[in-house]
Amino acid sequence: MAAGALTILVAAPAQAQTDDGLWYYRDTGVAEAHATTTGEGITVAVIDSPINPDVPDLSDADLTIHEPSFCDDDGDGIPEPATSTITDAQHGTSMVALIAGDGDGVDGQPGVQGLAPAARVLHYAWESGDIGTCAGLTPSGTAAAIDQAVADGAHILNLAYGFNGATAEDLAALREAIRAGVIVVTPAGKGTGPVSEWPALVNGAVTVTGVTRSQELVAGFALHGPGLDVAAPAEDVRVLSGEDWRTYKTVSGTSLATAWTSGALALAWSAHPEATGNQMIQSLLRNTVSGEGELNRLDDYWGYGIVSVRRMLETDPTTYPDVNPLIVDAPDAQPPASALLPAPEPTTEPTPTADPTPDPGPPTTAEPVDGPPLLPVALGLGVLTLTGTVAAVLLRRRAHRDTAPGHDR
Repeated sequence: MAAGALTILVAAPAQAQTDDGLWYYRDTGVAEAHATTTGEGITVAVIDSPINPDVPDLSDADLTIHEPSFCDDDGDGIPEPATSTITDAQHGTSMVALIAGDGDGVDGQPGVQGLAPAARVLHYAWESGDIGTCAGLTPSGTAAAIDQAVADGAHILNLAYGFNGATAEDLAALREAIRAGVIVVTPAGKGTGPVSEWPALVNGAVTVTGVTRSQELVAGFALHGPGLDVAAPAEDVRVLSGEDWRTYKTVSGTSLATAWTSGALALAWSAHPEATGNQMIQSLLRNTVSGEGELNRLDDYWGYGIVSVRRMLETDPTTYPDVNPLIVDAPDAQPPASALLPAPEPTTEPTPTADPTPDPGPPTTAEPVDGPPLLPVALGLGVLTLTGTVAAVLLRRRAHRDTAPGHDR
């Protein structure tokens, strides 16, 4: 698989051999794709740490920041700001730049080039410096942010974080997002072993693992499981350092693969705006580097394969079923499949009505009324009247005959 992937995903120009961390853009077909589509018309919601919106990489981004955050880090009852200029904004800023950065760097340096620079990005901060502390104080902070993002019109939810266990509020918010046709993109997690964090375990979400430039799984992130779906660039990726916001560095992690996948989906969806979210998920899984247009899952380490921007752009997703192929009907699936599928169409059977109230009097118009036809009724009444008259005459005659002289009674 790796040999075949190399010829499709890696363009191998001379500049791709540099170590500036932009291989995710140059070697994957994204640079060529920007000649025809840049993500316009698609809205991506990023729910993450605070963000520094004043960095040059985001100077041209269509960015909307929800203030305040959905986190009360110090427990004083007042939500923290959604923006920051210290290191706690490093992660959120990196995710947004990887999705919609314009490539304008600091002091003439190459910046972070986003996969979908013309996409609209909605940012929601739900954690401060310590994700555990914030999550503990406001367990429904993520749920509130997800609900707000869906209400604000997000097409894609980028949830590049992981934690052990999900609250009922979290599951309810994710359920409604998926039911609404929003694509939920999550990282497989960190470390090695089975996928075990949330929201990677959410039924119907796109769960992403990471690969290197040479199309190998990132060392230290060899996660696996039946819920792992696709792989994307996640090693030595360029980000702006939050230490001083003036220098760049390369980092690794599945959160980078998550943002890259969200950007790739926005880029392809912009080229096929008539497609639904379910059809875009179908296209993502069918048109991987090793895909041939069918839903062929490789294994629990690679899922359906490495995401291919080029193949998604070349293929019309509206030819695929409008069904989320990642929803599984299993007893332990959360949310359950029955809660994620669209509500059934209302039946067309007529609703019974009460019996009509009898008309107390004769009709006042010439309109037809319910009941026997008038002519047969009139004829019937006439026959009954004639019969009664004849009977009465006969009875009188019989009485006269019975009382006549000489007749035996």
